[in-house]
Amino acid sequence: MNPRVYFLPKNAQQLVVTYLADDIAVSIVVPKHKKDIHSSFVADSGRTTQSKLSVDVPELYLTHLLQEDQFLLNAHQNGLLAPYVFANVYDYGAICFGDFFDHCPQDLRQAWNYYWETPFNQENSEFYEYHKEKCLGTSSHSYAGHKESINNNCICACCIEICNCPCYCIQSHLFEQYLKDYSSREFNYAKDPNILSENSLLLEILSSKLIILPQILAATLGLKAQKYPDMFFFVLREDETFYHCALDHHTLQIPKAWIKHGTREEARSPDAQTFSS
Repeated sequence: MNPRVYFLPKNAQQLVVTYLADDIAVSIVVPKHKKDIHSSFVADSGRTTQSKLSVDVPELYLTHLLQEDQFLLNAHQNGLLAPYVFANVYDYGAICFGDFFDHCPQDLRQAWNYYWETPFNQENSEFYEYHKEKCLGTSSHSYAGHKESINNNCICACCIEICNCPCYCIQSHLFEQYLKDYSSREFNYAKDPNILSENSLLLEILSSKLIILPQILAATLGLKAQKYPDMFFFVLREDETFYHCALDHHTLQIPKAWIKHGTREEARSPDAQTFSS
């Protein structure tokens, strides 16, 4: 991994770094809050109904798998996690950014902004299950290719994903209600050692700008590699030549040339400064 500049959302409360066999999971904890969002319900006819609403958001873990370059979103409670399949999130917790962007987000700040600022739709959500529970019943039946019971009746109150029988629900309104109700549902919390484990580093956030340096540079900075397997430094300020950084109770200067060139040779610049208390 080359040295890089990395940004966090400004409302993040804690940085969590978990070292996996072949990847690094970098997570931030975001406390409960209210969020204004835009939704776009796309009907079978292709007609789109747009709305803006305010929703309650539980405490979340937003995770970036650095090597895989994948972003995960999980609700969090007492050290346990559950995929936050609110909308635009797969059932295993990975965020679907759709076709709106030419590339994946570069860091957790960009992923957070992309996720909340893009209109939500019913795809990759649990809306269909919610609809089945709330459905007012079918308004008419079309039996072509229909899955029927012995009595030639629909096998459930709502035929969604079983046949094309229309129901009495105004689904765009129902989708809005699903979004408002989502935070009050019961999540299936469980341990996820790929995101949070006993070996995770829990770091107090000192700024929203990081410098990530690979393990090979530990000796240059006077660090013990076993204590800091990979290095995440918070940028306190910068000038034309250096990033002035901190980690725990230590401060150091990192030459900007390291980030610009991203090579081991440049990283071993004689200008590098070791930790000071």
